[in-house]
Amino acid sequence: MLGRLGESKSIDECEAMINKFDLNGDATSTDLKKLVKSRLPGGFAAQPVHGTGRRKCAIARVVLQEGTGKVIINYRDAKEYLQGNPLWLQYVKVPLVTLGYESSYDVFVKAHGGGLSGQAQAISLGVARALLKVSQNHRIPLKRQGLLTRDSRVVERKKVGHLYQCISTSDTILFLDFSSSLARDACAFSSKDEFGTEEEIARIIVNYTTGASLRKSTSISMN
Repeated sequence: MLGRLGESKSIDECEAMINKFDLNGDATSTDLKKLVKSRLPGGFAAQPVHGTGRRKCAIARVVLQEGTGKVIINYRDAKEYLQGNPLWLQYVKVPLVTLGYESSYDVFVKAHGGGLSGQAQAISLGVARALLKVSQNHRIPLKRQGLLTRDSRVVERKKVGHLYQCISTSDTILFLDFSSSLARDACAFSSKDEFGTEEEIARIIVNYTTGASLRKSTSISMN
């Protein structure tokens, strides 16, 4: 039976430990660590039903065992670890709900890298891959829902000089970043009115690299 292979404790004994530690928030990290070690002798890699998921920079190793639907992430209850975010909690449970196993398996996760959103999506992929080791018949419904496809989208890196568009006339030079809502805050300088000659150039440089507020610097070049 899944969940009993190589275990040192029976399912009933483990359920008693779960009830004792009350995974709704009263369990300490030390208590949950003892529980996980008792359920996973030999560590995560030694378990027969496991899967690895990735999303952005996040990596999650997932182990499934027969249980009541408890989810433990990095020795913490999933609701506490994911800060009670309903969307992130839904990511974790979607593969199980798709197959009707939401109360049939306990999920043990070791996750690192990225943020909580990326980790939640990585866990979802890891759970789906682990369910394939339970039965290959799960492939069709999981694939139909797109749960077996690794989402490779990442934020595109910033490129120097790529995001800015210059609008230039004989009287006005204006630099705007049209991808940002701060573009409306940029202002135009009239070279005639401000500096007296058209050879003098006013330049607005908008710096978003720090994610801070609009920064302006004016440089004048004389011919």
